[in-house]
Amino acid sequence: MCLLITVRSAAAQTEMAPAGAISVTSSTVTPWNGNVDVSDPGSPYDSAALRLEEHGGSTRIIRGVRGPVLWSQGLLFTSGDLERVVAPSATALAQARVFQQKNRRGTRNFALGLSAWAVSLVISAHQPSTPKYVASTILGFAGGGLMFYSHRDRNAAATALSRAVLLYNRDLPR
Repeated sequence: MCLLITVRSAAAQTEMAPAGAISVTSSTVTPWNGNVDVSDPGSPYDSAALRLEEHGGSTRIIRGVRGPVLWSQGLLFTSGDLERVVAPSATALAQARVFQQKNRRGTRNFALGLSAWAVSLVISAHQPSTPKYVASTILGFAGGGLMFYSHRDRNAAATALSRAVLLYNRDLPR
């Protein structure tokens, strides 16, 4: 565990320290409670900035510190319009379009590969004869190859999504 110690003056008592910090005031050491409150009602950046969260295979874009979920994506399905979320920034919009193109292609290839692989398993389980075994082997390798190939596009899509959020936040007024 990394321990960060911050020394505060009486005027700086209202500032929040990073996670894991110990607050030192008036020569007393008290463990920091871990609550992070970086939202400033007067700051347009904190209320308008986008956050990208990933949990168990799903990705969400959230506005502000405690704002609403604007966009989410699971393994195969997406809810919300990413282009509309990052539309105020032209550079972020270009990355959102790259994300949608790469994600669509990667998802399609993954679904086709998984389907071909599943069909090969069904064929080999029900008809173990030689001609059908060759067909199921070819389908299995083709399906596995498509699933493997889809990761290239899915990774490129994830990179484009991260860039879109970064560029959107960069273009916000501070």
